[in-house]
Amino acid sequence: MAQLVGSPITAPGTRPAAIPVPAIVRSAAQGAQTSELSATSHRVALFGLLGMRLAVGFYFIWAFVDKTFGLGYHTPAAHAWLSGGSPTTGFLGGANVGPFQGVFQALAGQPVVDWLFMLGLLGVGAALILGVALRPAAIAGVTMLTLMYLAS
Repeated sequence: MAQLVGSPITAPGTRPAAIPVPAIVRSAAQGAQTSELSATSHRVALFGLLGMRLAVGFYFIWAFVDKTFGLGYHTPAAHAWLSGGSPTTGFLGGANVGPFQGVFQALAGQPVVDWLFMLGLLGVGAALILGVALRPAAIAGVTMLTLMYLAS
């Protein structure tokens, strides 16, 4: 049996000894694995953020549709905005606790407040779902939810 020059000599039935890999090759291979993991986790994070953005957008759109048409889930058909009801009367009129109760009760049922509220729901929801003007939509959405929290 002929041996090649420089090949490891092994006994029959045994494995050749491991050839040492230079450190630079090892670090490049580990870096490739790390970048693959990083790219995968980055994709997962992007899909998670996309899902959250769409969910919050549908939350705002659903509130707009329910208050406009009175689908009967939170707004009965008799109190729908298209039937002459006020989308802010029930919620803001029921603000009976907290330091801002007088302010919110005074705003309840005002036509300007109704229009601003409904346009805010539609605008924030549409912007989040379509992915346009995300920064203004995020600021407006946080403001609306903060005001709703203060009213409750």
